[in-house]
Amino acid sequence: MCQNRQQETRTKLTFKERTMIELGNPYREMATTCSTRPLAEKKIVWKRFESEPFEKGTFQAKVLSERFIDSAASVFRKAYPEVYGSPHEFVLIPERYAGHIAFDENWEEDSRSKVCCMPVVGGDRAGVTKRFLGWPRERVEIL
Repeated sequence: MCQNRQQETRTKLTFKERTMIELGNPYREMATTCSTRPLAEKKIVWKRFESEPFEKGTFQAKVLSERFIDSAASVFRKAYPEVYGSPHEFVLIPERYAGHIAFDENWEEDSRSKVCCMPVVGGDRAGVTKRFLGWPRERVEIL
């Protein structure tokens, strides 16, 4: 009796096996019909960041200007000394900003070629950078 049951189990086909026998092999031409499109180079472009004035018109968020490079580097040196030796060390050294960060003055060119964008909050009265909003890539647009 045990042998009959084993033979029955061996001869029974699963649903998948029965379907494959009935349909043949539906996937046989799959590898021959696949084609890929050529890959185009993608360009990432920074979106221009500028807010409405807030706090009764005292502050406004904008993209970092070249005239505030020293202020920005000073804030990073005091707030994040642990960045020394990391890939982001350039934020501590004002001389390296030009190679990495998109500036307000050269926005059309820099937004397409620079790796980082630094939105800052500046005060109209004080004329200095007050606080950083975000860094490095928060707002990007893919063309």
